[in-house]
Amino acid sequence: MSPSLLVSPGLLLCMRCAFSAIFFISALYKLAYLDLASLTRRYYDEDASIPLESLFKKPPIEFWPGISCVRRFDDALQHYMFLAPTTIARLRPWYPVAFLTGSIMELVGAVLFVLGRWQGARLLLLVLGVVTLVMHPMWDAAAWFEAFRNMSLASGLLLSEVAMRGSS
Repeated sequence: MSPSLLVSPGLLLCMRCAFSAIFFISALYKLAYLDLASLTRRYYDEDASIPLESLFKKPPIEFWPGISCVRRFDDALQHYMFLAPTTIARLRPWYPVAFLTGSIMELVGAVLFVLGRWQGARLLLLVLGVVTLVMHPMWDAAAWFEAFRNMSLASGLLLSEVAMRGSS
């Protein structure tokens, strides 16, 4: 029996709206975390005098006390990709661009997901996988809760994708 036959279409829509709201709000929060004016000046006007750390504003709620977003990217590249420090230093200027790209992908995925498109679930799974690896490292015991929370969100996305594919 198809999973979509077990739940009414109205309930599926409500569940998709509630589920995608998590990702939509998260993406807006991440976009508010970036200083887009400084980002534009640094990359479009090629003003390298703007320090990389200044592109990330301090969020209203500090997710990672005492640890910058740049440090999280450094740690992920070192632990998962085994890159040399010189290679990481060359990639460091692109961290804000990667952060912005991920946030936009999360917004687009949330909109597609609420519209009932299975591609939205896939896009959100991709973003969730990368965010879990970069921002919630498994070698840090304090980040385990966030990593497991993201894994449970991924499970919900997979189930939703099965339900959406079954109903189309």
